[in-house]
Amino acid sequence: MSQRRSIVQSSQQLHQQLNQWDIVIGIFGSPFTLIYLLLPFLMIKSILLIQELWNTSYFSRLHSWRKWMLYSFKLYFTSVMGSILLFLMISFIFTLGFPWNSTWSTFSSSDYTTFNAVSVHAQESGLTPILFILLQMGLLVFFFQCMHLLLITLYMFVPKLIYMGMAIFIFIVYSMASFRYMTNPYLITLDYMSLPYSSGSMGSPITGFVLLFLLMGLLVLIVPILRSKRFSSIKAWLKGNYPIIIYGVLILFGIITTLLRMKDTIHTVWDALYLSFFGVDLDRRFSLVTYLFYIITFYGFVYFFQVYIIDYLTGRFYYMAIRYKSIFHWFSRVIIKFAFTAFVFLIMLLFVTTVLSLVFNKSLAPMMNVLEGVTLPQILYHFLINGWLQLMNGMMIVLICAWILPEGSWNVIVIGAMVLFTLPTFNIGTFLPLGLNSMGYVTADWSNTLRISALLLTYLIIEISIMLILFRKKDIAFH
Repeated sequence: MSQRRSIVQSSQQLHQQLNQWDIVIGIFGSPFTLIYLLLPFLMIKSILLIQELWNTSYFSRLHSWRKWMLYSFKLYFTSVMGSILLFLMISFIFTLGFPWNSTWSTFSSSDYTTFNAVSVHAQESGLTPILFILLQMGLLVFFFQCMHLLLITLYMFVPKLIYMGMAIFIFIVYSMASFRYMTNPYLITLDYMSLPYSSGSMGSPITGFVLLFLLMGLLVLIVPILRSKRFSSIKAWLKGNYPIIIYGVLILFGIITTLLRMKDTIHTVWDALYLSFFGVDLDRRFSLVTYLFYIITFYGFVYFFQVYIIDYLTGRFYYMAIRYKSIFHWFSRVIIKFAFTAFVFLIMLLFVTTVLSLVFNKSLAPMMNVLEGVTLPQILYHFLINGWLQLMNGMMIVLICAWILPEGSWNVIVIGAMVLFTLPTFNIGTFLPLGLNSMGYVTADWSNTLRISALLLTYLIIEISIMLILFRKKDIAFH
C-alpha cells in the first residue's frame, strides 16, 4: 500500500496520468518489495527444501549428485512460480480504481526523474506492457532458481544449517548495500531481480537473463563433479586453512566497508588505500573501525608468524636445526622466507584494494584527494617499504619473545601489548616500532616518512642482534 501511495504522489508531482501498468510494475519491480519481502521469503523456502531433500532415500533413488540437484531445482520451481504469481495478483489488486489501457501511460512516457524511474525504464525497453510483465516474471524465476543452485552448492560442501543461515543473512545485507552504494550494475543484486533496473543499467533487458543462465549452467555442470571426486580433499583443505580463509574474508570486508562508508570522500584508488589502512596518526585522532581493521590486517599477519614459529620451537626445531647444520642457517632461511612472504602480502593488499576500488568506479589517476601535498610515490613508499619494515619488526619481536618465553600464554600477552602500544597515547613520539606504517602518519613532508623508515630499520638491526646474542647464550654453535 505504501508503494502504491508513493507512485500516486509521484504522478501528482509530475502532473502525469497513471494507468494499471505503472502500479503493477512499480510494485512488482520495486527494490523494497523485492529485496525486503520476496528475497528473504524465497531464500528461506530454498534452504528448507534443500534440508528436506538431504537424506539417503533421495540419494539412493536419484543415483547422482546432478540428478539430485535437478530434482531439487524442479521442486523449488513450483514454490517460486506460486510465490511470484501470488505477488503479481496482489499487485493487480492494488490497480483497482485506476484506468486500464493496453499501452504505456503518459507518466511512463514523460521525462526521466527519480519519481518515475521504474516506469520510464520499463517504457524505454521497447516492449509492450504485457510482454514486459512476463519477462519480469521470467527474470525473477531465473534469479531465484540461480540462488537455489548456489545454496545447493554451499550445502553440498558444508551441510550445516547454521552456515546456510549465515550465508542467507550476508547475501540479504549485501543486496541491500549494493542497491544503496554500488554503481557497477553487474554487482548489484537488484539488477538481476528487477527488469526496469536491469534494462536501465545494463542497456538491455536480456543481459540479466543471459548471465543468470550461464551461471546456472556452470553450477549444474561443475559442482557435481567437484562433489563426487574432490570433496574429501577440499574439505580437508578447508579444515586445515580456515583461519587464513577467515582472515582473508575479514580483510576483504574491511576494504569494502571503507569504500562504502566513505564513498563520497574516496575518488581515486589511492584515496581508498590511504583510508583503508589509516590506522592511527600523529594528532591522536582515533577511529575504532580503522584501528581495529589495521590491527586485524597487520597484527593478524604477525600472529600467523607467531603460530608458525612456536610450532617450530616446541616441536620440529631440533630436527630442523640438524637438517640445516647450524642454527644460524635455519634462522636466515626462516627470516628470508617470511621477509619475502611479507612483501608479497603487501603487494596482494595493494592489488586487492586496487581491484575493489575499480569495481566501485574509483579512478586510477595518480593523485590524492583526501590529503593535500602528498604524492603517489610517497604513499606507495610508505605502504610497501615502511609496511614491510613494520611487519619485519613485528615478527622479530614475537620471535625474540617466543625464544625467551615459549609458553603460549606469554605469547598472547606479547601480541596484546603490541596492539595496546600501537596507540599514539602509549607510543608517545612514535619511538616504538609499532603501528608506524599506519597511513595516518603520512604527511606532506617526505622527511617524516624517511624518519619512520630509519627508525624501523634501526630497531630491526637491534632485534636481529638480540636474536644472535640469544643463540650464543644458549651455547648454540655457529658454523
